[in-house]
Amino acid sequence: MRNRFFSHEVKPFHIIGKTHLDEWPLPLEESWNIFADTIRNFHEDYGIITHAFVLMKNHYHWLCTVDLKTWPGLFELFHEDLNFEFFHRSEFHNDLLYTLDYEPQILQVSAFPYYKALYRYVYSNPVTAGVVSQAIDYPFSTLRYALGEPDCPFMVIDNMHLIIDPVLTLHWIETGEEYLRVAQ
Repeated sequence: MRNRFFSHEVKPFHIIGKTHLDEWPLPLEESWNIFADTIRNFHEDYGIITHAFVLMKNHYHWLCTVDLKTWPGLFELFHEDLNFEFFHRSEFHNDLLYTLDYEPQILQVSAFPYYKALYRYVYSNPVTAGVVSQAIDYPFSTLRYALGEPDCPFMVIDNMHLIIDPVLTLHWIETGEEYLRVAQ
């Protein structure tokens, strides 16, 4: 496992987006599919690399890497595309012109300890919210794919090598007990 970012690397981002509604306008499974299609398209078109993604009932957390110097305004465009998809796939067009807030929260992660804390926070969010008792059981998360389950609808890359052993990684995500030895 790495313990720092290299100076030449593009630093990851933690993106938080939310709907102004109490929940997504479509069932969570359909909403997951819209997000998955859009994330896959943004990976193919703009080179966004996903490290962790969790879709909750009215917001999402996304750890990803992209060069915003090359693509300024990319996350706002991501929200525009999502709004378009929700608008066209829903029966309630008049209420859904803007399902997501236009401006997502965009936080660049500059320190590795913060990245690790965010990684754990993103994946433990469904447990903390009381939706599931174990993070691996939440179906609208990339955790199971990061741990090796095939057929993720978009690419997920553990760029910092946080997942060395799936069982120990799950234990760390759910308890916070550090098990990872830092390579010297």
